[in-house]
Amino acid sequence: MYTFFPVPARLRPMVTVHDTIAERHPYLVFPHWRNRLFWKLKVEWAVRQTAQIITVSNTARASVSEYVGLDPNAVRVVSDAVSEEFRPGHSPAQLDRLRAAHGLAPGGRFILCVGGISPHKNIQPLVEAFCSLMDRSP
Repeated sequence: MYTFFPVPARLRPMVTVHDTIAERHPYLVFPHWRNRLFWKLKVEWAVRQTAQIITVSNTARASVSEYVGLDPNAVRVVSDAVSEEFRPGHSPAQLDRLRAAHGLAPGGRFILCVGGISPHKNIQPLVEAFCSLMDRSP
């Protein structure tokens, strides 16, 4: 819901809520009280305007429905599962072409992180683990 913005009343958007981290642990996401207040108002507005709230798992549905005060059946689960087209490549040459396209050395090692960089994402251990792996010979 980070990108929600109010829309004209005649429109009824679908709103995706991935989790309730910002609501349950606001100090991790919004260190200043004004940001927390803005977030709370934005969530309340979004819930009032939405035609449908969707989320990514049954656990998230339970958390979201509890937080916004809805019957869990009113929140729809749409999985974030990875599509089949994102399966590992089998050809080393193909992987090297992809690496080159993104400025990486042939055979180079990398970690792709598609999450955010908020404190609750705990990126530092990922970077430390990567550095530790880089110190090892392949």
